[in-house]
Amino acid sequence: VMLGIVINNSIILYENCLTLKQDFSAVHVFSKCKEKLRAILITNFTTVFALLPFTFDPLGVNSQSSVAVGIIGGVLFSLLFVLCIFPIVLVRHFERRKIHE
Repeated sequence: VMLGIVINNSIILYENCLTLKQDFSAVHVFSKCKEKLRAILITNFTTVFALLPFTFDPLGVNSQSSVAVGIIGGVLFSLLFVLCIFPIVLVRHFERRKIHE
């Protein structure tokens, strides 16, 4: 689940940045990433809110609570990765691509 969400969000950002024609500067890449911020946040937060009922186990008999907590933590960590680290990777990728062309 977590890997799928990270890959999906990364593809959304990458495809949106491919619409840039020649100017692959950091400002333009980050503005393109900002355009898709709402879609990424909706995807992650609906997953987190859907799993919240499974995290509460007052009797301690449900084994799904630990799995739900792990998935929620992974989804939130992946959100930080996609929003903070992946745009930097995109900028470097497009700069290298521009140099080699």
